[in-house]
Amino acid sequence: MIQRSITQQSNVNQYLITPVGDLLLATYLQRQVVHGPKLFCPIIVAFLLTMTVGEFTQLNFLEKSAVAKEPQVKVLRDIVFHEIGEQKLKGDLYRLDDETRKPVVIMIHGGGWAAGDKWNMGDHARQMAREGFVAFSVNYRLAPQWKFPAQVEDCREALKWVQLNADKYQMDTSRLALYGYSAGAHLAALLGCNPQPGLPAVKAVVAGGAPCDFTELSLENRTMAYFLGGSREEKPEVYRQASPKAFASSDDPPFFFFHGDSDRIVPLHNSRCLHDALQKCGIDSQFHEVTGQGHLLTFVNPEARLKAIEFLQRKLEVSPKEKLEDEKKEQTTEQAIELPTQDAAAKGDR
Repeated sequence: MIQRSITQQSNVNQYLITPVGDLLLATYLQRQVVHGPKLFCPIIVAFLLTMTVGEFTQLNFLEKSAVAKEPQVKVLRDIVFHEIGEQKLKGDLYRLDDETRKPVVIMIHGGGWAAGDKWNMGDHARQMAREGFVAFSVNYRLAPQWKFPAQVEDCREALKWVQLNADKYQMDTSRLALYGYSAGAHLAALLGCNPQPGLPAVKAVVAGGAPCDFTELSLENRTMAYFLGGSREEKPEVYRQASPKAFASSDDPPFFFFHGDSDRIVPLHNSRCLHDALQKCGIDSQFHEVTGQGHLLTFVNPEARLKAIEFLQRKLEVSPKEKLEDEKKEQTTEQAIELPTQDAAAKGDR
């Protein structure tokens, strides 16, 4: 059983946070699409404040103040896994500071394909490392500057990097999974359902708050034009290619979905449709519905995260020696190792 280092939800009124947080997030993403990723305005402050409230109401950070003991979670930051012209795509790698070869999970952040960063998945990745995985949290090119399929192509490059660097970082690519939330969950689901030759096989997918079928949008709807390049009437094949549900088959890996039933950003049926399609194909697909929570709070929901980790531990057959001993988990802190980069702040770096 996983050591529950994440506490259950506090008495803060989640029913107020849920709609306000989702409204702020929707407004923020809309402005990102219009003004670009350099936008800084009060709505971002409000959005980040809402995220912080969500984190502190559901995660018990105060209990993580114990003195660090070995083994620590080692974090290697800003690893360049792919270059496109002058743009460098970067990832952060999380693992226990030991020599054990471990299964690997690629973590993919959300943000409406137009915002977000690898650090958004940091807390999830640290927890994954404590539970016996190597977690690689990655950036990808963002819309509207970069349209689909740039984002999924970048995530495939992360798969290639993991395959090429498996020995260096003691990653077992025969036990590889994807873990994403929101837009990141969409990309994880698409990679899982539409594998490409020459890449390591994906053995399991965790998808939280995932939009999985764009073909259900009306023909004239331009909501996704910033990401998909036009309306569905203008780009019907792009909408199909971007829809994980269109690729559901009996060859797909096991899936674990989690989704808030009060999600106002990505309504529940957006991931339920892929779950149902996978089950009809005979795939082991599990669905955890988070009661009373919206898009933001579902991301940090303790029960959903623990169920996702347990799912991956079963599917990737994590052994006891690969995990941090339960009694040490509350005493484990992060050891960050910054890789030297001369142009870490260069324009275009992701």
